Amino acid sequence: MRDAALNQAALNENIDLVEAYLLEGVDPNWKSTLPNNFQNSSLHQSIFRGNSEIASLLISNGADVEIENQLGNTPLMFAAYYGHIDIVKMLVKNGANVNAFSTKTGYTALGKACMQGHEGVVQFLLENGAYSYTLDREGHTPQEVIGISGERRVSSQEETEILKLLSTKGLRLYSKCHHHELAVVLGMFAGPVSTCSLCQSPLLPENSQYMCPSDGFKLCHNCYVISNKGYSTIENESCGEFPSCLKLFCL
Repeated sequence: MRDAALNQAALNENIDLVEAYLLEGVDPNWKSTLPNNFQNSSLHQSIFRGNSEIASLLISNGADVEIENQLGNTPLMFAAYYGHIDIVKMLVKNGANVNAFSTKTGYTALGKACMQGHEGVVQFLLENGAYSYTLDREGHTPQEVIGISGERRVSSQEETEILKLLSTKGLRLYSKCHHHELAVVLGMFAGPVSTCSLCQSPLLPENSQYMCPSDGFKLCHNCYVISNKGYSTIENESCGEFPSCLKLFCL
């Protein structure tokens, strides 16, 4: 099966075979069916190996930069996790969403980079619009997952530098008229579906929502983005004293 052969060639870093299969029209978005291969696409396989040349070749031949594997990881999450900053930059240049969530875990590429302590990747993602304050399905922010992967030891100095980046760069969300700092979440809570604090519409697990972790104030995407209720995004604004810093932006 040529789809599987392309996938394996990408994993084996055989660029000649990859190119030959692509010229034959083999689908670069086919996902592996091998046990313990987590349904990785050929692009995932090339990123796992850190092979930017093969990754570039796949993208130029139609590889989907937003494709998820079995664990909900996009290629950008893969590249961020393994610290391949050249591939991270390539994916973002080709339209990868820096704030995409894993539909399985709620992790973003920023969270993945923090897990492994890749300071350069963290900085690049923040400078390219990554939200510094998001919650995964377990309610953890990128700050709280620094070094938790266990695959790579993160030094105290690296952790300190990443914390500085998270506190001074990126996008932080505010509800101006209700004095809330909002975290972006994606269906992280199990149990009954909650509702938007303004319009009372149900907040479905598959949709983005915005929540103030301190008191549970929640907004649906509609109320946050397209209503005229006074919500906005403040860029590069961070303050340890949450209530007082928000007063600067109140209507």
